[in-house]
Amino acid sequence: MIKGKLKITHIVLGVLVVAATAAFIVSGVWASQQEAAELPQIGLNRVVKDLRLYHKKFGRFPATFQDIQVRVRKRPSSDRLGDAGRSFTKDNYYYLLSAVDPHAATLWAIPIGDKYKEGTSYFIVVRPTTVEQWKGAALDIDEIALLRGNPTPAQLAHTGLTKQPTPALKKRGGLFSF
Repeated sequence: MIKGKLKITHIVLGVLVVAATAAFIVSGVWASQQEAAELPQIGLNRVVKDLRLYHKKFGRFPATFQDIQVRVRKRPSSDRLGDAGRSFTKDNYYYLLSAVDPHAATLWAIPIGDKYKEGTSYFIVVRPTTVEQWKGAALDIDEIALLRGNPTPAQLAHTGLTKQPTPALKKRGGLFSF
């Protein structure tokens, strides 16, 4: 009789150990996913691609993100747009667009949220064939209101941003180009 009860106790103990281990693993995965969701995640490539596509279609850069949303992405206006369509937030980044002239636009990308200090601030000048980029530490939230659409290099240096090397564009040649 004692042997039978001991076997059931071992089975119950084994099930409890497996359940506790599974709960520990699931809670760890959930916590790491929550933490990752709070980190700023930059999406500049998509925004620059959409800006250039807009320029290619309409011969000028857009004045607002709403123009991109409606005319390039073919979607209704988003609730996440602010500043009369000049800004939006996504994945703990704040984006601010300024059209400098028909063939140049500037874009700020600034980390926001509880873990904004772990992100990087960017300032981009987009032209039809080139992109100039400045990069630096996360700006404080109160500095966002002071941002200018077309700052001078000295103003960018004052915010702690440094110019990055401009990558060479790949030439798109024909079948026999070298």
